[in-house]
Amino acid sequence: MPTERKIKQVQELNDKLSNCSIAIATDPTGIDGTTMTQLRSIMDKHQVEYRMVKNTLAYISSDAIEKPRLRDIIQGPTILAIGYDDPVIVAKAVTECVKSSQDVLTIKGALMGQDILDIAQIKILANLPPKDQLIAMLLRQLQSPITQLVTVLNGPINGLANVLTQRLNQLDSQLTKS
Repeated sequence: MPTERKIKQVQELNDKLSNCSIAIATDPTGIDGTTMTQLRSIMDKHQVEYRMVKNTLAYISSDAIEKPRLRDIIQGPTILAIGYDDPVIVAKAVTECVKSSQDVLTIKGALMGQDILDIAQIKILANLPPKDQLIAMLLRQLQSPITQLVTVLNGPINGLANVLTQRLNQLDSQLTKS
């Protein structure tokens, strides 16, 4: 018989997993308390929620929110890194935690939308620039042809203006000499 506390935990987990952009499962086996505190501060700095989950409750939650593939990455002791905005930031935070724990912390996988990501895909995601920087790069690429077109179209007008200015200067210098 489920207790009210466990029902509340499952509902809370349902809300978090259904609203998150990515949830990365990590295995904390072998991490001491000091290292765990450091990892939590890294996660807080990146605004990533980092919480231990019970497998049974996570399985119930994954079924409830219709993300059954989450079961594939939750095996054994699991701490979920949950991010709500840019998945790249969460991936960077987790890989930073893996490095700072001297590879004691391991990545099991991630759930992004309905897709399961493996460790290699998470590392690729962590190497991408943040979402706003990618958007800026895209806009710059989209603007580039327009800027070049405007430059080409302004070329004859600028040339004509230069010729007229030079002629005006010539006439002005001839008038001042006479």
